[in-house]
Amino acid sequence: MTVLKRRTRLIGFRLSDDEYRELESLCASEGARSLSDFVRSSLLRVLSGSGAELPVETEIRRLKRRLSELQRRVRSLAEKIEKQPPAAA
Repeated sequence: MTVLKRRTRLIGFRLSDDEYRELESLCASEGARSLSDFVRSSLLRVLSGSGAELPVETEIRRLKRRLSELQRRVRSLAEKIEKQPPAAA
């Protein structure tokens, strides 16, 4: 995809590990090309007013992301339990 307007400005900000994982998960679920592209397009939608969500929609999205994270953690814990040797009786 050709960029018609050269991008010359950079914005940086810090995220916690949890915030970053949530952002990565949302980016993947939306099928964005990259995290940078996803954040840029999301921000521009909000600035244009077309991306504003109702509070309940925002909360549902947040809960879906959290549920995905919890599912990932449960799978990880289940794998660890399965790898443990049986306890002696």
